[in-house]
Amino acid sequence: TIPGIDCGVEYLTYEYFTKSFRKVKVSDSIPIHLARDGVLAFSIYPIMCDEDGEYIMLGNTEKYVPIASVNRKRVSLSEMV
Repeated sequence: TIPGIDCGVEYLTYEYFTKSFRKVKVSDSIPIHLARDGVLAFSIYPIMCDEDGEYIMLGNTEKYVPIASVNRKRVSLSEMV
């Protein structure tokens, strides 16, 4: 469990090194396999919804922590997964 996560919201995870996105619920588990001395870096985006559909405010994925990016852009989930 991650402090501050809203159980009523779905999320999109982004793993920096594999450049992969995954839609998850709070109750989901993400299988992780690391080589010895391996590392993964996840950002977790809340999925928002309006009349145009589901979207996230995506940060700069070239950064290790893209969600912390000042310049975020609205990206439709249909473009992501």
